[in-house]
Amino acid sequence: TNLPFWLSMNSPDFGGFGVPWGPWGFNSGMGTEDIDRDRAEEMGLIKPDEELEPAITDFNEHLEASVRNLSPDLKSFLKDAFGDQIEIAGDTARWVAIPESAPAPAPTPAPAPPPAQATPTPPAPATVTPTPTPTLSAPIGRPHDRPKDPQDQIKEIAAKLDKLVTQNTPGLPIQEQAALRKKAFAAISIPKADRGKLTLTYATKSTRKAVAKQAIKIVEQIVSKEIVETTNATVHTTARGYSYYSHLTKTVNLRPNVTVEVAAHELAHAIENQHLEIFEASIRYLFQRGTEGPIVPLGGSQAFSDKWVQRGGHNYTGRIYSNTGAIVEKAIFGTEILSMGIERIIVDPLGFWANDPDHMLYCLRAFRGIVSSTT
Repeated sequence: TNLPFWLSMNSPDFGGFGVPWGPWGFNSGMGTEDIDRDRAEEMGLIKPDEELEPAITDFNEHLEASVRNLSPDLKSFLKDAFGDQIEIAGDTARWVAIPESAPAPAPTPAPAPPPAQATPTPPAPATVTPTPTPTLSAPIGRPHDRPKDPQDQIKEIAAKLDKLVTQNTPGLPIQEQAALRKKAFAAISIPKADRGKLTLTYATKSTRKAVAKQAIKIVEQIVSKEIVETTNATVHTTARGYSYYSHLTKTVNLRPNVTVEVAAHELAHAIENQHLEIFEASIRYLFQRGTEGPIVPLGGSQAFSDKWVQRGGHNYTGRIYSNTGAIVEKAIFGTEILSMGIERIIVDPLGFWANDPDHMLYCLRAFRGIVSSTT
């Protein structure tokens, strides 16, 4: 992101607000509009197949405040309080990013002690074990020609995530946290050669096509080809203050300014609704988790409170959609299990795995079709 450019587009020199986002200065003529990836490639802004990465900057970069009316004593007090974290020049105090300290030089090695018997290495911590699932038929063909068993893939993913979680220590720099999250998403992603294509229909040109395409790309990365290519929906723009999926019309309705994770949330509803085994398994999982907490009110509805919040999530995950008002499995017509799960996968896969591995494991298995109506 070219921050100086966007700041110049909203400069106070012509009535702007001095920030790199709208609203723009009155009568400045400045504005923005969404364009889809195809248009961006035509304009040469990005290259075909280029993987876009978020621009990671320090939160306090460019942070400053006026000290024009402060006395010298108060300025000295601020300097004493913040130390090298700020610099005061003239009438402005600016936040200064402090570079991380260089590692201390290694001490001079002491004389080697007499050889001692080696201490056995303690066993590695056990990885998360997936819940039992129906046994899959053995594939036909020579061993090196056979595709990897989906359940083996899940075990490998669990082991990789366990390892990454141990590396995500408190106080880790933001850039390193982002790198670990990227590795975690890569660990749960399906190999490119095995991915399917999710094709949606767009009701009008004004629908949130650019955001929907980003959400589609994420879904294609973590959902099996068989499921992706048997899911369909029409995308509409809604004037409501929230986005939603209609299981009756198979429409994904996106509000203005919708985020990628919310668009993916609605696509997860489509996946659950259009695949009977996933639908039934999600209802069963909802009721299994519902035994761990009371039923609570939720904005005119109800939800199984479970331990969603204690495990880093939200009670909305346990929302109860009942056709009759009765809280029984046969009355349920949808859940938030996969939709809230995919949001957590996108935002912070490592935090999701560290706090609620059971929920994340269910989502990964469901997105690969490793479920049954008795799961």
